[in-house]
Amino acid sequence: MTIKNVSGKVLSIKKEKDIVYSSFLTEYDSLEINNVKMNKFFLWKEHVIYCTDTRIYTIEIQIQSTQPRKQGEGFIQVNRWFKDFGIPEE
Repeated sequence: MTIKNVSGKVLSIKKEKDIVYSSFLTEYDSLEINNVKMNKFFLWKEHVIYCTDTRIYTIEIQIQSTQPRKQGEGFIQVNRWFKDFGIPEE
């Protein structure tokens, strides 16, 4: 794997009750993996961290894309999953 330039940004971090949500975007320029060259490559990461008195639960979702915007089947599936996702009250 060859990478010429990498940049990243925090898109959002928020806390609601005992849950922290975060979103990150990493952009790769001139990336080559297994002899496949790409001018641009994006890695979207979403995190959900849930804390109880005795445990910490972490969910990390990564979606790879050649587009700078959240579009495509991967994002549709993640949005559908998050819509139905719930953490029961203790």
